[in-house]
Amino acid sequence: MIHYLKVLLLAAFFIPFSLLLNAADQHHHTVANEEKGWKILFETLLPIEKFSVQVVDNKILITGANIKSIKNQLTRAFSSNTAFYNQLNYEVLNVKKWQDTAVFSNNIAMPDDMVSAIRYIKNVFGPDMFKKIKVSESDLFDINDGARFLDGILYSSPLQDSKVCNKYVNFWMSRIAGLSAGEIRLAIRDKIEPKRNTEVFKSKEIANVCGPFQACCAVIATDRQSQIIFDVKKIHELVMPPVITEGSGGTLIIDQTHLITHLKQLTGTGMLLRIFKLDEEKYAEPIMVPKSHRSQKPSIHYVLIDRSGSMSEFYLKLTEHLGHFTEKIADNNNGSKIHLVFFADDSIKKDFTLRDKESIKCGIKDTLTKVGGTTALYDTIYDAINEIKTNQLTDTFNVTLTIFTDGRDCCSSKNETDLEQLVATIPEESRPKVFALGFGNANEDFLRKLSHTLVGPYLKLNSIDDFKFIEQHDASFKHESEVIKFLVTLATGNQMSFRVPVLKNNTPQPLKLILPITNNRIYLEQEGQGLDVVISNANQVRSGGIADKIAVLRSQSIAIVGNDDIVAAAKIRELGRILAELREINVYDREHIKLRDTAVNKIQDSITRISGGALSNNSGSLNFFDI
Repeated sequence: MIHYLKVLLLAAFFIPFSLLLNAADQHHHTVANEEKGWKILFETLLPIEKFSVQVVDNKILITGANIKSIKNQLTRAFSSNTAFYNQLNYEVLNVKKWQDTAVFSNNIAMPDDMVSAIRYIKNVFGPDMFKKIKVSESDLFDINDGARFLDGILYSSPLQDSKVCNKYVNFWMSRIAGLSAGEIRLAIRDKIEPKRNTEVFKSKEIANVCGPFQACCAVIATDRQSQIIFDVKKIHELVMPPVITEGSGGTLIIDQTHLITHLKQLTGTGMLLRIFKLDEEKYAEPIMVPKSHRSQKPSIHYVLIDRSGSMSEFYLKLTEHLGHFTEKIADNNNGSKIHLVFFADDSIKKDFTLRDKESIKCGIKDTLTKVGGTTALYDTIYDAINEIKTNQLTDTFNVTLTIFTDGRDCCSSKNETDLEQLVATIPEESRPKVFALGFGNANEDFLRKLSHTLVGPYLKLNSIDDFKFIEQHDASFKHESEVIKFLVTLATGNQMSFRVPVLKNNTPQPLKLILPITNNRIYLEQEGQGLDVVISNANQVRSGGIADKIAVLRSQSIAIVGNDDIVAAAKIRELGRILAELREINVYDREHIKLRDTAVNKIQDSITRISGGALSNNSGSLNFFDI
């Protein structure tokens, strides 16, 4: 049976996931988790070094016993993507490799005035970039006519014809299409001209530049005039590796913003793999690299609170926990808000700025908010989502929707189908993040389904006292996330897809999602970009630990539940075997105990649902929060 299962999982229908994360695990917290993200990345690059990481004022601080060695290894890794993947001990077949032979040579500094900025872009787009299109450099950048260099962006003089501006930009962008960061770096630093496109204004075949260099040259247009901008700072951070300086006390200092942008160019797809070996089998855990340094958007938090008659016996305790919960939401953005919606057969809405904690607590404990009536759950959720959609709130805010209820709908004019149809009209990237918390007699099937659709967790509370455990998730209410779709091609040629919510913060993020490596190779596609990986040096692959064992067993359980070829009785039998293996793992660390207990609970949940016939087989597409 073990051999059969290994063949099944590793060669046929295996989409292994790590254990299902709760909100606190998936949505990383502030500085501590920024440091954790960077620590994991540097551990992947520096497997034999011992060091610690801090993030202070957008600077990454690395301290360790062998600081010279760490600096040399990181300098080499950041110099080119060839060196980067060599350091990681694998290669990506369909990413253009570039190697800077002068690894430790001095790089050009970031321009600090208009003259040096113009000289810089001429090296990037070619010394004849203006001559080719017969435009005067002095006319295009006339400081007396509005041209300027500000915050790393070079602005041209205002121009009348936006179509002409777009033609210029398309030509210049076509000149760097297909060039690697290494080639552009040589053009800037060593004046070595790469082979460029020389076709001017080829209307039917204008090269569109995608990926990290997109929008580094663009047009800003108004009704009356247009300007061309060159994002010199972005180009510089893409092609020039971050400077690693030595501070006092044996500390290395790296600018976080610069490193984030540069990593995007190194990784190509914005993703790298952390590879480990367990029982002679190799696995890969993806680490997502942010697309760019982000400034946090303000938030709007909708909190829907059931005040129907069945809540009367513990409503006072609920409001007490809610007061503590909202007080701890770690968001100091002046523009952030919270909407408290108390619902029964009607709704009472109270709006506050999130920083006004005292008013929020008073609003929650308002004695005029009476408890009683029936539960119009569907109407309340529908109204909140419709308001978010109609006002396009997710364009300018990070929007969350938190639902606390102990009952089932009994008086709404809307139904589940109405809600499904409403959500279907909202693009995935514009949907609010849902946190559904149910206890008592709550409609778990509906809340799970809603959480699944809006890519958030459903958390079951066995009693109102469990609420205190939810307070640890407060930092997750600050962060935006986006849904990344992966397509995996298995050894048999079968394809399966899954969706994973990924935070849009400023640190590398391990997805805690495990992919099998067969014959030293893995292929997956992320957001339309293929990634074909070959493990080049298996001797350097790290050995898996207890957390990895738990994650792989949890992954096996999800693969089994989602496999159409296994009947219910066989699924239950195999899940029972995995439960037994989990319980045999000796764990002493608190974090490992938590991981194992969560895995056991989720698998027991799956067995219950399969036994009751409530869980239908998946059809090739799994969501990270499915089970």
